[in-house]
Amino acid sequence: MQKKARITYSVCSLVRRKIILRRSIGFVLLLSSIGLFFFGATADIDEMLGIVIASGFAAMIASLILFVIASPVKVVRFKNGWFRIKGCSPDFLDSLPEYLSPF
Repeated sequence: MQKKARITYSVCSLVRRKIILRRSIGFVLLLSSIGLFFFGATADIDEMLGIVIASGFAAMIASLILFVIASPVKVVRFKNGWFRIKGCSPDFLDSLPEYLSPF
């Protein structure tokens, strides 16, 4: 069973550029890791095969990390109809009214 929450938020242009930059770099790293795997599989260079495959794995792990940190706001917990999110700035949280937390 899975519970889903859809949240809508807006960010300033600086944060939006950071998100787009991280996702773009992650996409390029993912494509390069796939290219390195194909190159390693088809190349006849036995002495560099380990370096090529290790570089492919490193690029893939880096791209996955960038995809994970690119999203600024995430839902992290659900309890009694309430969702806990993380990634909001303290200034935004201070502007919200006080509620008793179910967590």
